[in-house]
Amino acid sequence: MPNISENDEFIIGVSPESTRKRVDKLKTGFYHIAKTVGIPIVIIGFDYKNKEDVLANPIYAGENEEEDLKKIIAFYSTIEGAKTEYGLRHLAKKMKD
Repeated sequence: MPNISENDEFIIGVSPESTRKRVDKLKTGFYHIAKTVGIPIVIIGFDYKNKEDVLANPIYAGENEEEDLKKIIAFYSTIEGAKTEYGLRHLAKKMKD
């Protein structure tokens, strides 16, 4: 396994959720990896409706995991995938309620 601290640049890719079924909660492994190692989380959305890839500003995992995940869910709630029923809009709505 590569040692992240020995590299000037290191990229890890984690596939997005909600591609095969609707989820009611995000898994947080990616978040804990980024926080432990001290690397930014760069989220990418594939907007099917507008035929474009959307790249967010990097997010560093802070002390409030819930608030950080709200930012990530808010980002994804604006993007429409090929199967809208698998999106995360319901999670964004749930956070506001």
